[in-house]
Amino acid sequence: FRQIMQNDNVALSVKNFSYTEVDETSGNVTYHYIDDSKAPDRGSIHNPRLVYSATTLENEILNETASNNINTTNYRVLKDISYNEFEGHSGLYKVIYAGNFEGNGMDITGFASVFMDNRNNGGLFSQIGYAANKIGSVKNLSLAPKEIVFNNTNNVGVLAGTLKYGYIYDINVDSLENNLPSVSGLNFVGGIIGKAINDFEAKDIYSNTNVWAVYSPSNNETFIEGAGQDSAFSYAGGLIGFVGQGKVYNAHVK
Repeated sequence: FRQIMQNDNVALSVKNFSYTEVDETSGNVTYHYIDDSKAPDRGSIHNPRLVYSATTLENEILNETASNNINTTNYRVLKDISYNEFEGHSGLYKVIYAGNFEGNGMDITGFASVFMDNRNNGGLFSQIGYAANKIGSVKNLSLAPKEIVFNNTNNVGVLAGTLKYGYIYDINVDSLENNLPSVSGLNFVGGIIGKAINDFEAKDIYSNTNVWAVYSPSNNETFIEGAGQDSAFSYAGGLIGFVGQGKVYNAHVK
């Protein structure tokens, strides 16, 4: 009941059978369906876009991301996703996500993000949430990356560099094949989120990672939310590197 009321959305989509596709080598049959004319718009909260592999995850999100890197489309994961067969690094690290991403209790494993260019945010996503009218959420998802390395990026986390006007619920970050994932960034680094600010909420979160903030500050001043100057500070945390104005519930770190 709690999950349905807080962390899930009822899908109201109606799909009709369109055609079948047969793989001549394996004999596997794929059945294709299309949205009924009465169905909500594809990507809306009640008819989310469906992802079921590393390729569909990357393509669906990147194709719906605007030129300013903001994505407000809604998604739902249908099965566990492995990046073992995916070529190269994930391209989602530039995406500012301001939709509803329903992990559906699934795992995303084996992804790596290693970039040395100068950036503000880095992780599986760049940022979750954008403004009071563009709130982002990621729910019911487990992550086991190979490594997250953005050594010239201010805010870095496995899920996202920054959580701003966003919500994360039931997020787990753990090891891949008994090897703890390494998360490395410049200033604000966390096992899940680098920096959380501006009316965020994080609930039921767990992390088991190695975390480094590589910058060495020359002073002992404390960072103040909203004051800027991220590059002058160094914070690291197993869950969140810096917690600003927001709420954290039921958080566990190993």
